[in-house]
Amino acid sequence: MADQYNATSALELLLNKLDERQASLAAEVRSAIDAGRDIVEPERVRKRKSAREYRKAVAFTDSEALMVAVQVLRAHFVEQPLFAASAASNFAGAAVGLGADDMTDGRVPTTSLPKAGAPKVVAIEIQTETQFTKSDRETATLPSVSPESIREQMDRLNHLVKLTSISESIPF
Repeated sequence: MADQYNATSALELLLNKLDERQASLAAEVRSAIDAGRDIVEPERVRKRKSAREYRKAVAFTDSEALMVAVQVLRAHFVEQPLFAASAASNFAGAAVGLGADDMTDGRVPTTSLPKAGAPKVVAIEIQTETQFTKSDRETATLPSVSPESIREQMDRLNHLVKLTSISESIPF
């Protein structure tokens, strides 16, 4: 049984588990794997004086695809929460002012605004002005994740790397 365990079966198992738990994340992982890697190849024409090169995408091997899957999971569970925590701490020190539309007739609005030092809701724009296709959501709120939870996710990913027998260490 141990000799049948390889990168192909580990990748299939990982993708199946992701499909069961979170299909959207599994789709992101598959998309990253399907993109392949870029390579540069020389053109194979003998009559030209100068050699030309072109780029093309080549499919990952199963072991490379497994490493890509782990990197996507790392980005999802570690890097994005670290980014959100950093943005939230940076914005916590800022006060929120009134926009020009909110200041009419010189009256002070009755709604309270977050003050300096108060936690703020951080959202990113998904639907940009230059985007041709419309998305379902215009913005996405970045959830706050505790440092302990991020550390736990890092430990789980390190354990996943050990379980899949990836020889290269993925630094955290």
